[in-house]
Amino acid sequence: IGGEKLAENNFNGENLTSTLANSGVRIMTRTTAFGLYDNCVVGLLERVNDHVFSNNDHSPRQRFWTIRAKHIILGTGSLESHIAFNNNDVPGMMTANAAKHYLNRYGVLSGQEIVISTNNDSVYATANELTKAGSKVHIIDARNTISQDITESAKKSGIEVSLGTTPFNINGRKKIDSLDVAEHDGQKYNKVNQIKCDLVLVSGGWSPVVHLLSHRGVRPIWDPVNLCFLPNEIQEPITVTGSASGIWNTDDCVKSGVAAGLKAAQSLGVKTINYSFPKPGGWTNPISPLYEVGYNKNYSKSFVDFQHDVKCDDVRLAHREGFISVEHLKRYTTLGMANDQGKMGNIIGLALMAELLNKQIPEVGTTVFRPPYTPISIGALAGRNVGKHFRPLRATPTHQWNLDHGAIMIEAGLYQRPWYFPVDKESLSDAYIREATVVRKTVGLSDVSSLGKIAVQGPDATEFLNRIYTNPFAKVAIGKTRYGIMLRDDGIVMDDGTSWRLSEDEYFMTTSTAQAARVMA
Repeated sequence: IGGEKLAENNFNGENLTSTLANSGVRIMTRTTAFGLYDNCVVGLLERVNDHVFSNNDHSPRQRFWTIRAKHIILGTGSLESHIAFNNNDVPGMMTANAAKHYLNRYGVLSGQEIVISTNNDSVYATANELTKAGSKVHIIDARNTISQDITESAKKSGIEVSLGTTPFNINGRKKIDSLDVAEHDGQKYNKVNQIKCDLVLVSGGWSPVVHLLSHRGVRPIWDPVNLCFLPNEIQEPITVTGSASGIWNTDDCVKSGVAAGLKAAQSLGVKTINYSFPKPGGWTNPISPLYEVGYNKNYSKSFVDFQHDVKCDDVRLAHREGFISVEHLKRYTTLGMANDQGKMGNIIGLALMAELLNKQIPEVGTTVFRPPYTPISIGALAGRNVGKHFRPLRATPTHQWNLDHGAIMIEAGLYQRPWYFPVDKESLSDAYIREATVVRKTVGLSDVSSLGKIAVQGPDATEFLNRIYTNPFAKVAIGKTRYGIMLRDDGIVMDDGTSWRLSEDEYFMTTSTAQAARVMA
């Protein structure tokens, strides 16, 4: 718990957890909300033992939770976008925020000579921390101007900043040797420099995580100022807060969280103080569009979606083939499919298609994000319903009596019914003969409470039975019953049963125990 603060120095998550717990808040760690459904139902996946090397307490690996809430606050955060340029898949290329997490959460300095490419303000604090940790950092910023405060802070930390420049090409195969840097002359990108480095970090902006809202059919809206999709108007008791609503400033994120809590309390009938939500944004300098840095050679390997190996040229090929709808683009290229669901390169892909169609990004739209947000194992969904628990055991009223008298039970549909009652270790055939003889000479009792029971009602009830049974039912008198046989499409007997006519347009039908569900279907 802590979100982006987990990647900050001196943040004590245990203190926060303890404070919340002492306030009566239930905290579910290692738990992800993977789906949002009707009536504020949330699906959660708790990773109980995924992190444990050896599990000896017989607890499950994962646990599936269903939460029914009266009000939901979504603080799902945002994801840092990358930048498409040639050879951007060479090991040693990652987002700037990833390097920050490696450094402050795990104590890992990812590189010694680092180049950070950006079009926004978020990387400068990360650059300072990497410099303090011992790395040499060079920032290439696509914007032509930034504030004096940021420039002076970078200079004081020994960080070199090159404005109006972008990454052009990574040199190296199994590792990064250097980065070619380019400038845009108004028509194309041209190489102007080469920087020796072992790590390239990129930040092409931030995208609020709106996936759970998409599960509810809420289509996000494009923000041309922050260059991202923001949550649209919500008609359900759901409140979005923090960077999930496009707020980048940490203090404003906290304020929006407080406002969301007050709004939720107010919706539940609790009197609260007045509140207001901060506006989206929060950077000192405006973000500049930077999606793809075009490579001026015949072959380019600029990746949009690393998981599915989708390159910029694949998007252009989809356009040439006529797959210009975002949903068709997704399926033709596999961009943003499977468990990615647009997290990595969705914005870049949409920007490329918008350029090809000579449209704006909001005119192209975005794909529908589907659950689950993160992968969930089939075992977690099944839960305890495995083995003998896969289907619930149904017992007739005489079930215990049958067991007490030594019955050998057999499954019939979802029920257990007696097969035969052996006496003195007699065989199945001997038991059959003995039981049949007893019934013929005296009397027998058969518990048929397990039979399927279906009410057939309506003005066409008689015609309905005529069509599903081989027997006619039109002349069955009220209060009388008739035995019927039901056939499969190939003429083989599927089931039989009796139907009572209770009134002119009402019947009570029984089916065999084993075929009850099939007949009902």
